[in-house]
Amino acid sequence: PPPGDDEPGAGPGGPGGFGPGPGGPDFEWWTSPRLKTQLGLSPEQEKAIQSIMFGSGEKMIDLRAAIDKARLEMVRVISADAIDDAAAKKAIDRLVDAECQGARLRHASRVDVAKVLTKEQRVQLMQLLERRQRERPRTERPRGR
Repeated sequence: PPPGDDEPGAGPGGPGGFGPGPGGPDFEWWTSPRLKTQLGLSPEQEKAIQSIMFGSGEKMIDLRAAIDKARLEMVRVISADAIDDAAAKKAIDRLVDAECQGARLRHASRVDVAKVLTKEQRVQLMQLLERRQRERPRTERPRGR
């Protein structure tokens, strides 16, 4: 099985840190005892990474809600008898802004985690996560997610 699949925290979704990120095929690698050992994380590194990931995870919950609300507003706009251009522009801007904030948070979290790791640990983590992703069976994700 791919590394970490048999350990707590393994599974789809969550703020993955490296790899596809929240909602993607990543998993909560920082909770995997096997990966922490393979990377040789110190207790200080573990604590710092956990703090980064939980902090970004809490923010991501709010951003996902904002994205869902913006998508719902888009459905309302395009389901109306007549499309209101101003309402459509506002809904589009709201959705794009929320999605951009999510992407910004994911990438900032990755950078923050990378700062905690040594160069060797970063390279090793990327290799482990890439291998895990290659070995993981592809599943269809719902459209719009």
